[in-house]
Amino acid sequence: MINVKILFKKLFFVYKPIFYYRLIISLVSLLGWPNVVAAIPTVTILLVDGVSGQPLSKAVVVAYEQSQPSHLITTRIATALTDNQGLVSFQLNKLGQVGIQYVFEFSPNSLVRPDRFCQGNYCTPPITTVNGPLDVVLYSKGEGLLLNRNQLINRITFGATPALLKYVNTIGAYAFIAEQLNPQTIDDNQFETLINGLTVSKSEDLSLWLLFHAIYSQRQLQEVMTQFWDNHFNTDVVTSGGIGVEQAENQLFRQQALGQFRDLLKVSATSSAMLRYLNNNTNRKEAPNENYARELMELHTLGVNGGYTEKDVAEVARAFTGWTLNGNQFIFNKNWHDTGEKIILGHTFPAGGGMAEGEKVLDILATHPATAGFICTKLLQLLVTDQPTEKAKNDCSSVFLATNGDISQVVSTILLSRAFNNPTQFHSKIKTPLEFIAGMVRNLAGTTPYTDKNLYKATVAMGMSLFNSPAPTGWSELGEDWMTSDQIMQRVQLINQTVLQQNQTQVYVNVKDLFSNQGYETAEAIVAFLLELTLANDYSPRIQEIALEILNAGTPFNINATDATEKLRHLVITILSFPSYQLQ
Repeated sequence: MINVKILFKKLFFVYKPIFYYRLIISLVSLLGWPNVVAAIPTVTILLVDGVSGQPLSKAVVVAYEQSQPSHLITTRIATALTDNQGLVSFQLNKLGQVGIQYVFEFSPNSLVRPDRFCQGNYCTPPITTVNGPLDVVLYSKGEGLLLNRNQLINRITFGATPALLKYVNTIGAYAFIAEQLNPQTIDDNQFETLINGLTVSKSEDLSLWLLFHAIYSQRQLQEVMTQFWDNHFNTDVVTSGGIGVEQAENQLFRQQALGQFRDLLKVSATSSAMLRYLNNNTNRKEAPNENYARELMELHTLGVNGGYTEKDVAEVARAFTGWTLNGNQFIFNKNWHDTGEKIILGHTFPAGGGMAEGEKVLDILATHPATAGFICTKLLQLLVTDQPTEKAKNDCSSVFLATNGDISQVVSTILLSRAFNNPTQFHSKIKTPLEFIAGMVRNLAGTTPYTDKNLYKATVAMGMSLFNSPAPTGWSELGEDWMTSDQIMQRVQLINQTVLQQNQTQVYVNVKDLFSNQGYETAEAIVAFLLELTLANDYSPRIQEIALEILNAGTPFNINATDATEKLRHLVITILSFPSYQLQ
């Protein structure tokens, strides 16, 4: 197993990586710079129950003023009740002043004891300025954790953009979750116009088509989940029947990405890509083909230790005889179907069941406890950590089973869970090549033409040729599988090509506009914004010093100076080359 930290230290001697999170909430437009934060007179608290996921309409919130971060609370300012939507607001006239911080104490059902002085799980960390609602999740015993907006953007999108940071800070994390869980409510017309202009006729076009979705769609969680399901039900463009077949399957996964797991199973089982990939299009009673039956249970539902037997594999193969194709269209050929009695996972299938037998198999597998555990483990690895706890898996599985595999509710539960909001999980997962490439373009507000082949080539060079995984298991979600020395060098090379606008890349990036369009023109403001945009504010003091030294080298930084673009390019390349930029 590769020790990622040691590898990073060897490759980047100037930076000592930080793989932990200090629970100091930074919900600000300019972070880490007390002398430049803007005064905002109102703080809005949103309290959400971590069990039900619903806003708390009867919670109590107490605001305290704290003169110094290391001191006890000095002044109790106000006590207020949340409204029916779980919201409560405070007018804090000193908000934003240097040396003045605020802490909020909360209780889900009764007044907070005045002698607590906000010490314990019921309290927020010190807050100096807030933009938008401050989202607090309460759990069954009153434990409270803050929804970290940077963590949320890291995990349910393909990376922050300047506009997205501003938007999430305005509406709050909880509202952003609710919006992304309902992609049909998000206006994506601009992206639809863009993607309709891309002609997909070759493999590289198909890869670029997927990259465009990841980079430019506003429905980011839907895109994250589409990629998850396409990878979970893996097929490849060579074996499955071609580019159009793979594109059509991907679109169907997109439509069902946050729907019922049972519907996703049906999409895969009847997909022309899957029927060819695992040979079920040739599965007939005279010679049952077990490829799809085995992978259906081992890779798609129950998992390798899910309790099925070789006899179950054989019987499931019999149940799916006759599920085949007419061209690229799914059909059921009754003449190929084995009409005999079958026993699958303890369920008896009477003779003569026809196509309904395969449907019944999907019903059984979609609601099986082993399936809930297997799918939840993979979702937790995607959204939380490479090594999810048993408790996290059990909590997720309970919701999966209670909702008959409603993926929207399962994902919502994960995002509001202790596991997701535990500070130890912040900035702790390694980006896959797709996440890295899409995230870099999003971070830099890059644009790319339909003819660009460099991004496609980058996925291949980094070992993740889209729609062409060599194994039925799809691409790994585990960080250790992506952190090789060659992988790092390929990533740094792409950063340099893109930021320096070399001939090898057609992604257009204007580093000067990246900052000035957001109103950031001083060295301090630019560094603060860039460290939030790219490193999610997870950086050491030395990183901050290096960034300022780059901009102020020679003469103090002036955005209108002739050397401003060169300095900004140097800054961006340096920050994106740090080990923590590989983290999400």
